[in-house]
Amino acid sequence: MGDSYSYGNGNGSTPPQLTQERLKKRGGIHLSFLRCPVDGSALIQTGSGLVCQQEAGHVYALQDGVYRLVTPEQAVVFNQQSVAMAQQLQSQGWLPPDVDTFRQLPQTGLAGWPALYWQRRANVTAEFWRILEAARRDAEMLPIGSMGYALDISDSTGWFAYCLDVSGFNTIGMSQHVGPYGLTSYPYARYLRVQTAWDSLPFKTRVFDLVVFSFSLEKYAQPERTLREAAELLQPGGHLVIMLDLLDDEPNGKPDLVSLAEKVMREVGLEVERRRVTPMGNPVNKIAQTLRRADSPALVVGRLIT
Repeated sequence: MGDSYSYGNGNGSTPPQLTQERLKKRGGIHLSFLRCPVDGSALIQTGSGLVCQQEAGHVYALQDGVYRLVTPEQAVVFNQQSVAMAQQLQSQGWLPPDVDTFRQLPQTGLAGWPALYWQRRANVTAEFWRILEAARRDAEMLPIGSMGYALDISDSTGWFAYCLDVSGFNTIGMSQHVGPYGLTSYPYARYLRVQTAWDSLPFKTRVFDLVVFSFSLEKYAQPERTLREAAELLQPGGHLVIMLDLLDDEPNGKPDLVSLAEKVMREVGLEVERRRVTPMGNPVNKIAQTLRRADSPALVVGRLIT
C-alpha cells in the first residue's frame, strides 16, 4: 500500500509508556495479535501507538487508553456516530456508566435503561459461564492461572471484555464506538481496548481461545462472512460464542442470526451447541418468559475440534 497517514497524537489519561509496562505485566503478548486494518500486516509498537510493519505511513494511535485501528476518514465518521449515539441515549434518559456502575454490569443495570435490557444480558452471561466451565472441566482445563486469550466483539462499551478479564482471560475488547457509551466509558482497563470498523477483524489468525460476539453480530452487514473470519481466529479447542437478543431478530425483519450462526459454525468444522437462555428469578416468571420465544435471548456456542 502506498498511501500514508497518521491519526491522533496518543495523548490520553495514561502515558503510553506506563500502559506498555502494564501490558507486559498482564501478559502483553496479545498486543502482537493486532493487525493493520488496511493491509493485514503485523504492527510494531512505538512510543505513542502502533505502526504497520509493511507500510510505515499506516500509524495507529493509543488515545485515551484505546488503540485506534482506524483511518483518519473512519475516525471522523465513527466519532460522529458515537456522539450522535450518546446524544440519542442521553435524550432517552439512558445514563452512561461510571467506574463503579461499569464494574457491576450486567448483574446491576444502569439507571434509565429499559427494565429488561440488563436483566436479559445478565441471564445470557450466567448461561455462558455455565457452558464454558463445563467445557473446560470436560477437557481437564480448569485454570490455575490464565484462562487463555479472548476477544470480545462488543456492541458498545466493552462491558463483557471486563467480565472476561476479571475471570482470568487475557482479553481484547473491540468496538466501533468510543465516548461515554463506547470503549472510553471505562477510564482504565487491564484488558486491551481496540476501536475498529464493524466490517473489520484486524487480528492474527489461530491465536484466541475464545471469541465472543456480545450482542454485536447484528451490527455486521455481512454476518456470514464475519462469522467465517471470526472462526479463523480460533486456535484448536477454542470457542466461538454468539450472544443474541432475539427481540432484535426476525420480528423486525432481520435475518435469523441463530440459524445462520449454527450453519456457518458447522460448515467451518465447529461442534455446535444452541441454548435458549432461561430467565432467572421467580419460577412463574421463568415459565411465562420461556414460553414466549421472542423474550428468550439466545446463546450459540461452537468449539473448534482439536
